[in-house]
Amino acid sequence: MQDSTEFLCGVAVSVFQNSGDDNAQWARFQRSRFSWFSLRGKLTRSGFKEDDKYVVEGLRADRPAIAHDLQDRIGKTDIAGEGQLQGSNKQPEESGKSVESYKVQPRTSSTLIAEHPADFWNNYETDIQLAAGLGCNSFRISLEWSRVVPQQGVIDKAAVQRYHDIFDCIERYRMVPNVTLHWWTHPQWFEELGEFTIEDNIPLFVEWAQMAFQHFGHRVHLWATFNEPEAASLCGHVLGNHPPGHLFQFKAAGQKLLNMLRCHAAAYRAIKLMPGGDRAAVGIVLNVLWVEPRRTGAWFKHVEVLSNLFSKVWDIQAAMKYLLSGTYTYSHPLGRLLGYVHWEDPKGKPGCDWFGINHYARAVLDWNLLPSSKASRVVLTDMGFPVDPHSLYMAVAWGSQLKVPMYIMESGAPFDDNENGRAEFINSALEQVKQAVKDGYDLRGYHYWTLLDDYEFNYGYDLKFGLYAWDPKDKDSQRTERAGAKVLTGWYAGLAGEMQEAMLRHKGRYNTKRAGIKPKDCPTPTAQVCMQVSHNAAAKPNSRQTHGSRRFTKVRVGKVLGVKYATSFISLTKYS
Repeated sequence: MQDSTEFLCGVAVSVFQNSGDDNAQWARFQRSRFSWFSLRGKLTRSGFKEDDKYVVEGLRADRPAIAHDLQDRIGKTDIAGEGQLQGSNKQPEESGKSVESYKVQPRTSSTLIAEHPADFWNNYETDIQLAAGLGCNSFRISLEWSRVVPQQGVIDKAAVQRYHDIFDCIERYRMVPNVTLHWWTHPQWFEELGEFTIEDNIPLFVEWAQMAFQHFGHRVHLWATFNEPEAASLCGHVLGNHPPGHLFQFKAAGQKLLNMLRCHAAAYRAIKLMPGGDRAAVGIVLNVLWVEPRRTGAWFKHVEVLSNLFSKVWDIQAAMKYLLSGTYTYSHPLGRLLGYVHWEDPKGKPGCDWFGINHYARAVLDWNLLPSSKASRVVLTDMGFPVDPHSLYMAVAWGSQLKVPMYIMESGAPFDDNENGRAEFINSALEQVKQAVKDGYDLRGYHYWTLLDDYEFNYGYDLKFGLYAWDPKDKDSQRTERAGAKVLTGWYAGLAGEMQEAMLRHKGRYNTKRAGIKPKDCPTPTAQVCMQVSHNAAAKPNSRQTHGSRRFTKVRVGKVLGVKYATSFISLTKYS
């Protein structure tokens, strides 16, 4: 069990993203992408071109015939796979559609996770040892519902034992496990029942939480119910790049987020009533993302409008309001007449022992709607985010309104050929962590995303977040250490002790912000946090990024009044 004064330094690993699982709804979804938005390639100033590493596959003769037309995607039917009509309690046979007509056969594609994954599931000892070598005292991992319960009512005892083996290994290397019950994936059978869009399915998630705690509660102190429920609802029902692949269903997205938050509240109560539940710490993880104009003034008025619109779409304020009060209100970004969801929990404020923060950067728009930065020197990651010397601190300040301990659960930067950029990101992020703790925020841990390159959902394998490189096209690929790993190791060597001393000096009196504050209104660090390049980063600076040249192009971020920019951070682009 974790000492409450211990500061955690760790890495985050999603089992599905590293190993895949044919019983997860994402496995079905990645094999059944739509022809619309399915173009996949590198972005250049002239636009898209076919990537020489990853083959573009459109709708071809060998592609399964699935009802994935536009009418389906705007909500007339469930297009995630073997499913029921949306909002209906009928089973597939009763819905008038043949189950067989929805069957998807596996096909070979370089974008599918099952081709040559790093496979943490079967190589966990190697990866946990690598994490320990970084100086980690914490290991964040997903508990995959689809592995433990591949069919409704069926428990895979071998999967349960494998997780025990994994926890044995984590303990052997003296790390604290931090588990997440729902990390964007769930069983295909749950998807077919309507997943979180159906209120009646809330007890099914609670059963999963109870089952997981029954098996592993004596081994795990820190439990997260959900990872980024706001992203799952938005991407699944507005952008269409996550299951079930619907487009522009804002009200459905709002309802799904509410049901996931209600699942959190119900699972929290259920776990606390179980033997040992009073000793467990149960929390939830949100992606604290917002958009700001690079500057103010007449030239940036349109950017401010778009930034505010994005904040309404990516509505972490609605999730935070529910966590603070038990009241949930979600409105369509263009007005409540187009979609409105309101609910008040009769049990009041839900339980939440700690709050998890995923944060990569705030999105900053220039006047021409291209990615930019508020830092003196623009450094953009391969995802289009700036390396920001202030935004992680602001995200922590925003989370402090819950008045519970906070953990940074994901923080990382994708760079394919710029290890200096990764080093700058790590240095900047951990300087902000130090400053936040010293300024009195109840921040108790930092987890880097991620240990090694993995399947980044709708981004495929394009984004290289890993401290260790992995080539999914090479069946003989080895885990190759990147220079960024040395930078993080240098930080972790003394960070836990230094932060623990700072936490003890506060004697339980912590800095908090008012309820309802927006991330963009939160304070920046009281001390200047500088971006520095580590001497351990052997790669030369990438001039395209360190000198402010935009790696993302107008194709993705400049048109349609900035909508493509706003969604580029959540990947509107559909991959085969």
